[in-house]
Amino acid sequence: MEKRILNMRLVLVALAVSLTSGTAGAQSRATWNFEILDLPTAADWAHFSLSRDGRDMGCVVNGSVYWWSEDEGYRFLAEGDPEMAGVGMSADGQALAAARRGVSGSTPTVWFDDGRVLDLAITIPDCPRDVTPLWSCDVGTAGSVVVGQTNDCRKDMGFVWSANGDLRILGKNDECTSHVNAVSADGRIVVGFCEHPGEGFRRPVLWREGPGHQLFLGESRQGEARNVSPDGRIVVGQADLGGLTPQAFSWTDGDKPVGLGTLRGRATDPSLATAVSNDGRVVGWSGDSLWGEQEAFVWTAQRGMMGLACLLYTSPSPRDELADLVCR
Repeated sequence: MEKRILNMRLVLVALAVSLTSGTAGAQSRATWNFEILDLPTAADWAHFSLSRDGRDMGCVVNGSVYWWSEDEGYRFLAEGDPEMAGVGMSADGQALAAARRGVSGSTPTVWFDDGRVLDLAITIPDCPRDVTPLWSCDVGTAGSVVVGQTNDCRKDMGFVWSANGDLRILGKNDECTSHVNAVSADGRIVVGFCEHPGEGFRRPVLWREGPGHQLFLGESRQGEARNVSPDGRIVVGQADLGGLTPQAFSWTDGDKPVGLGTLRGRATDPSLATAVSNDGRVVGWSGDSLWGEQEAFVWTAQRGMMGLACLLYTSPSPRDELADLVCR
């Protein structure tokens, strides 16, 4: 388990750099930095969320909440619930959202870089439940918008909380059970999945300002939206694109989804896109987890999918015999 967590840390730090290394045209000339971060405490599991420049990171370790910064390292924020793994860091690195342990259960909370702490205290009318689950959450610029999960004692639903006090429940008047994964930096676009009302499988979905949801890959396409670019233009995730296994995709409004493929080119390998930059660079993983073959990737429209290890080794160095082995 510790090895798995270590691999997660390796991927997170490197991918933070990959999404912030400049424009696509300058990518081949970038100098890549790589750092191994130890966890702040022994753990069975850990979840992370990075700022756009990779200098701040939210971290939930066995439920406890930490804020990591490039200058100060880990800073303990609060004890949490071991069942609540959701954590979100704003793109600008000014706010972190997670669940902390409260008097009556888990409380969705926002920590700000200036020291302020805000409990959201989200409740649903006609439902006595006073614990809001945060299996996943995200936060917009400077903590202006927080998204996560709640329920009305009948089904799970996503919520959007705004700094002005407005609370929007996603899926309350829809037939589907909704789950939120991410929000754009300005809070306009929220993405996740919506379960099929009859068969229960996940479908990629996005919500804009206003009522209703958009099943942007169709009513019957299986999959989920995992993230959205900070400017809200590009959505990435995983979907059934007609192959043997679910594949990573990138989607822009008005266009068909772009399948990103797999690193090894094997039809039986799944892939998943987990984040995307404003200029369309995508990161995620590819490979068969059953055999321990999952590998982080970076995808661009110009170069396609490239393994992270290969990218780190060959940029800015030229290809050689070892690079051919790493980049097989």
